[in-house]
Formats: sequence, C-alpha cells, structure tokens
Amino acid sequence: MLDLHMHSTASDGADSPALLVQKAKQAGVELMSITDHDSIGAYEEAAREAQIQGIHLITGIELNTSSQDGEFHVLGYGFDLYSTALADYLNWRVDDRMTWNQQLVQNLQSLGYEIEWEDVQEVATGSIIVRTHIAEALKKRGYFETAEEAYHSLLIKGKPAFEPRADFSVEEAISLIHQAGGKAFLAHPGLYTEAVPIERYLEAGLDGIEVFHARHRLKQTAYWLGKASDYGCLISGGSDYHGEQSKNPGPIGSVTIPDAIKRYWLKEAGR
Repeated sequence: MLDLHMHSTASDGADSPALLVQKAKQAGVELMSITDHDSIGAYEEAAREAQIQGIHLITGIELNTSSQDGEFHVLGYGFDLYSTALADYLNWRVDDRMTWNQQLVQNLQSLGYEIEWEDVQEVATGSIIVRTHIAEALKKRGYFETAEEAYHSLLIKGKPAFEPRADFSVEEAISLIHQAGGKAFLAHPGLYTEAVPIERYLEAGLDGIEVFHARHRLKQTAYWLGKASDYGCLISGGSDYHGEQSKNPGPIGSVTIPDAIKRYWLKEAGR
C-alpha cells in the first residue's frame, strides 16, 4: 500500500512526523511521503521513525503557488533535502507567509473580529503558519462552530478577509523541484474551481498528476486518469491526511492506488 500525500505538525497536520509513520505502519502502508506545505521540517524525525518501523519514506513537499492562473498546489517527490535552491525558497516562503498571514489577521481586525497574532501562534505548532491556523483561532474565539466554516466564510478568494499572496507560479514550482533533483506533480486537480492549464504545465516540465485523492469523486478520478494516459505522464495518489479530527481528507492509506502505479513507485524508491 502507498500513501504519498499527508501532513504533519511541520505545517497544518495534527500528528507529529513520528506518529504519522507509526500510523502508516499500522495501516499497512509500505511506502509513504510526508508532503507538508512549503516545509521539509518533518524529515529528520520521520526518517528515524521510518527506520524503526521498517517503512520506506520518500521525500515530499506541497508547494503553494499563486499567479494569474489561480492558486494551485504542486507536489514534489524524491528531491534532495539539502538542495540550496530549495533551502533558499523555504527561507523566503517562511518570511512571505509570516507577512501574508499577519495581513490576513489585520484584515479580520478591520472587519471587527477580536483576534490577535498571538492567537494564531498558539494554534500553530510548526514553523509554517497557514490559513487554517487562522480559521482555527477564529473558532477558538467563538466566532464559528468549525474552522472549516471560518475558512470558507472569510479567508478564501472573494471573501472579506482574503489577501492575495506573493506571486509564485506553477512553472516556478516545477523548476524548483527539478533543481532539487525531484519530480513535480499537480496536486488534487479535481478540487480547483479555476480551469487547470494542464497542457502548459506539462510543457513546462510537470512530471505527473495526483490522480488518486481522497476527495476526488469517481468521475474526477476517471477524468484525470484519462488525461494522464493521454499525455503519458506519471501518476501519484494519497489520502491528504491532516489528523483524525480534521475535516481534511483521510485516513492514512484510505486511497486505493492500482498495482501498476504502486510498482512504479516501489521501483522508484529502490525496493
């Protein structure tokens, strides 16, 4: 069994990297990847636990992009954790996210919400703060029953507190992953409201598509499986697990990936 998409406390997941590995082992996962948002902070701890558990761990990351195309996520796999290009990007992104999220909090304050930056920091456990942490802080303040409601009511494009983020395109994400020696995949293509210019991304070097995802309906999976077949690109899949209490997709190992694709990834991992 494979699960190539999950999140730890290094970004917006609820479980520590070690606990993720333990849960993956319990679920029967043979090969896994932790794909935190703009962070590789999970890997030192996860690698130690993977060795203990006898589970293969492939490096992964989920890069958040924003451009005139819209907001898309790009998954990177099999890259060098010590890439200087990746390190430079991650350092920039930490600072960029800090500025952006602080502006979101200021926008909320302007709308009359009594929320402080310290409230968000209390929710976030890792170095990366994301919008769902702000949503959770709003829930804790009693403004919403769920963080999901807060997120979709205020923090996404077109909603009152939304703030555009610094430009970083899908093409730039693909290039960065390649510079770090990895392969780039478009994450969960069935979930975007914007049209996906997939042909342009493939021309820019996109290696594959995350066809199998916990929130893809059968129709979406079939559509993107057909696209991947038409273009001859690689295929990935995963649960996008964020924690047992999260409304985000899960649990670990819940997405069925065909044997042919599984064999490719196991071969890629050197097994």
